[in-house]
Amino acid sequence: MPGDRVYAPFEGLLSERVRSGIYKSKEFHGRGAKIVSMGELFAHPRLRPVAMKRVELTPAEQGRFALNAGDLLFARRSLDAEGAGKCSIVLDVDTPTVFESSIIRKHGYMARPVMMRTVPAMSRRALRARRSSSPSTSGRARPRRPR
Repeated sequence: MPGDRVYAPFEGLLSERVRSGIYKSKEFHGRGAKIVSMGELFAHPRLRPVAMKRVELTPAEQGRFALNAGDLLFARRSLDAEGAGKCSIVLDVDTPTVFESSIIRKHGYMARPVMMRTVPAMSRRALRARRSSSPSTSGRARPRRPR
């Protein structure tokens, strides 16, 4: 291992528990704060201000689900097994922005940037989440867990 790298358990780098995003019915969509959807998560591994859908929120919801620079976003589920657990980092937020219920947020993972290398295999937890929440698995062979 190179001498300038520090290895630590992922949870040791984080300041608080993870949080799932917000679900709002269609009547609240079209105005208000920006909302990061799965489309933005997969399209932007380094998320900066881009065009997004909007959702009306209460002040409490805005505070609870607000995104900040440095937040990590993870896909809770995906149409493909490889997509579950996909991670993006929020680099900048220009207006109040929240995240949808198919996404998990980890607030401000650290004060200084760190290169993270992800393992291609899904964790057991991510695989279970995908199997239990994704309708796309019905009728298809489920991926085998790596050994």
